[in-house]
Amino acid sequence: MELQNIVSRRNLLIGSGALAALSVAALAVFGLNTSSSAQTEGFDSGTAGSVARDAPLPEPERGTTDASDRRRAVSVALRFEVGDVASAVDSTASLARESGGFVEDEELDRSGRNTGTVEARVPDGNTSDFLRSLESKEGWSLESRNRQVEDLTASYTETELELENKRQELRRLEELVNQTGEVSTLVDLQERMSEVRSRVQFLEQRLETLKTRTSFTEVTVRFEEPATLSTSFELDESLNRSYQAFFDSVEFLVVAIGWLLPVIFLLFLAYGGYRGAVYLRDG
Repeated sequence: MELQNIVSRRNLLIGSGALAALSVAALAVFGLNTSSSAQTEGFDSGTAGSVARDAPLPEPERGTTDASDRRRAVSVALRFEVGDVASAVDSTASLARESGGFVEDEELDRSGRNTGTVEARVPDGNTSDFLRSLESKEGWSLESRNRQVEDLTASYTETELELENKRQELRRLEELVNQTGEVSTLVDLQERMSEVRSRVQFLEQRLETLKTRTSFTEVTVRFEEPATLSTSFELDESLNRSYQAFFDSVEFLVVAIGWLLPVIFLLFLAYGGYRGAVYLRDG
């Protein structure tokens, strides 16, 4: 019996030691896995930080101006030689209206060499077709063409911003007028509102003008008769003036001689009398 008890205690101790050994081994394995996992995470974090530091920073976006956002005023000047100036002026004005534009001024000068001028505004989208139609007219000789472009973007933007600010100020003044009860303050507010309204009207008109200038191309067309005709007329007129000057000179000489003949005759008589007296005295 005692021997069995000893065996039992020995088996219990062996079992306890084995359990303890297994526990220690499990703890050791768990510690190794935890350490390895911590080292791996630390390496990944360090690598990510290194990559983030070493990667080139993105360049800031450069300011670009879209050509379609620009506000430009385009003007074109044409000069033609035509046989019928009046007909060319009427035709150009009609064509401008048919192209969706309008005529600002028409002039026709019949003094001397016939000339005419048409100043029109044509929508930018129709300008090319309008110019091609003019240049393809039969009997119209294009002598010169000039195109100019003026950038009004800054002026347009400044006017637009100031107009918006003045409108906001006017709304605030209207709110203050409705809220105030003092007469002196009310008078001051109304005076200021009058000033702001005048400025708003001016800016609206200016903005409308800028819109027209940047939406419609200004086209100035001048017509003249062929230079050969006027040259022949000028030559005939010069010859007439030369003939007239010659005859005027001859007439002046005749008149001068007519005035001088009596004087010459009297001088001749006086000289003859003087010579006769001398002869009688010496003889």
